[in-house]
Amino acid sequence: MVGKYSTRTLILTTGLLLSLHVDSEAITEGTEGFGQVEDCRFLTYEQQQFFDLKLPSFRTDWISPDFIQGALPHTPAKDAASEISHIFNHALLLDPEMQQLSISNTGSRARLDRALQKLREGKPVGVGISGGSITIGTGTKIFNEDGFFGRIVSWINATYPHPDHTFVNGGMGGSTSGYMAQCIERYLPSLSDMDIIFLEFDLQDPYVPLIPLDNPVRRGYEQMLRKLLSQPQAPAVVEIHFWAPNSPHVPPGSSKGVSFYHNSQAELDTLAAYYRVPALSLRNAIYDKTFQGLPGFRPGDFMCDAIHPNFLGHRYLADLAISLMQDRLARLVLTDPAEDRFEDPEMLPPMFLGNDAGKSHCMTGSDFQGRVLQHEGWEWINEGKNGRQKWGFVTTTPGNFMEILIDTTGGPHASKVGTHPTHTSVEVWHHLAVRSIKAASCSQSHACKSN
Repeated sequence: MVGKYSTRTLILTTGLLLSLHVDSEAITEGTEGFGQVEDCRFLTYEQQQFFDLKLPSFRTDWISPDFIQGALPHTPAKDAASEISHIFNHALLLDPEMQQLSISNTGSRARLDRALQKLREGKPVGVGISGGSITIGTGTKIFNEDGFFGRIVSWINATYPHPDHTFVNGGMGGSTSGYMAQCIERYLPSLSDMDIIFLEFDLQDPYVPLIPLDNPVRRGYEQMLRKLLSQPQAPAVVEIHFWAPNSPHVPPGSSKGVSFYHNSQAELDTLAAYYRVPALSLRNAIYDKTFQGLPGFRPGDFMCDAIHPNFLGHRYLADLAISLMQDRLARLVLTDPAEDRFEDPEMLPPMFLGNDAGKSHCMTGSDFQGRVLQHEGWEWINEGKNGRQKWGFVTTTPGNFMEILIDTTGGPHASKVGTHPTHTSVEVWHHLAVRSIKAASCSQSHACKSN
C-alpha cells in the first residue's frame, strides 16, 4: 500500500540525554485501496497509439536564419539555427499552446538560465528531484528510466552529453515536504552540488479546505524551499504539479470542476511566487481536454490508478520540464549571456513567521535503528519495492511501544538558529497506514512538551 507520512512533535530542552517513549494506536485508516498501484506497466493499444504520436514541439520559424540573424546580429545565423534545431530535436506530446498554459508561476529564471548555460558551455551539471511515489516512477515498468524524471535525464544526456553529469532521484513513496525539509540530505546526498532541483509534492502535501495557509503542512514546504534555495551552488528549483482528476481527495459526487481546484496547487504556487520559483502544472495544460473527454487526456488514458500516472502521464510530466528548458535554452542562444543576467534577488525572510529552515539531523534506516533502546511488538522490515530500500519499524498491534534515545546536548548537528538555542524540536514520522502515534513522551517529563 502506498500511503503518506505524518508526524508527532515534541519540544525538548537542550543539553540533556532523554529517552522518548512512543506508543502505537490503531491500524488502517479505512481507506481500502487508496493509493493501491494497479498493474499499469504496459499501455493498452489505444494508449500506445497516442504515446507514439510525434507532435511539433516548436515553431519552424525559430530556426529560420533570417529570424535568428535579426535577433542576434553578432552571431552567425547558421550556428545559432543549428543549436536551436538540436535543442528542439525531441518529440513532445504536449503542443506549444499546452506548454505555455502549463506555466503556473513564471518566477525568476536567473538560476535556471545559469544552470542551462553551463550545459551550453560543455560543463557537467547536477540535477536532482524530491517527491513521493510519482517521483520514483510509480505506474511505469522501469521506475528510474520510464518515470518522468528518467525521461528528463535522458533528454539532457541526449542534448548536452557529459560523462560527469550527476543525476539523483531523491524521491520516496509517501514522503511529505515536511519530512524532506528535515531529511533531504539523505535522499540527495550531493545536494550542495546540485544545479537544478525538481519538486513534486501536490499529492503528498494534501489540500485541506477552510484552514489558514499558515499551517504545519505548508510550513514544511516553505522550510524545504528555503533549505534548497540556500545551498551554496544556488540551484534552480522548479515545481512540477501533477493532477489526478479522479483523486480520492475530491469529495464524492462532486462536479468535474471541483477536481480543478480541490488540490494543493494554488497554495504551493503562492509559496513559489513568494520565492520566485518557476512552477509547471499538468492541470493547466490539459484540463479542458480532460473534461471534454478527448483521447489521450481522459483519466483512463494517462492514469495508472486514482493517484498515479502511467507511462503516458509520466511522459506528459517530462514534457512540462523539457519544454521549459528548451524555451530557456533557445533564449540563451538568441541573447547575450552576460553574467549579471544570472544574478537572482536576495532571499526574503520566511513568509510564515519564524519559519526558517534551521539545522536538522535526520535519523532513518540503520541510524534510527541504533537509537532504539527497547521495543515491544515492533519488527524491523524493508517495505521497499523495485530494488529501493525502505527500512523501518512496523507493528500491527495497538499499544506496542518503543523507547528511543535522543541527544540534545549539541555536537555537529546542533541547531545554529538563535544566539543561544534552548530547545530542540524532535519529530517522530510514521506511515499513515497506521492512523497515528497514540502518544510520545519523555523519560524526564519536565524537559519536554508536546506540540
